[in-house]
Amino acid sequence: MNEERDLDQYESIMARLEEIVKLLETGRAPLGESLRLYQEAKSLSQRANQLLERAESLMGTPKPQEA
Repeated sequence: MNEERDLDQYESIMARLEEIVKLLETGRAPLGESLRLYQEAKSLSQRANQLLERAESLMGTPKPQEA
């Protein structure tokens, strides 16, 4: 089922984002590694947003108006 796969993927993304935040918060990663982690987090965040938008469209939930 596609929805289950999306949910699993979303949960995996969120778990990885939490790991990245913890790594960056320590301040121990070299600059190059920190930049790579930031780029990974940005990409994962975009994918998570896509999954949320898809779920909203399947549920018929209207998107909030942007100011």
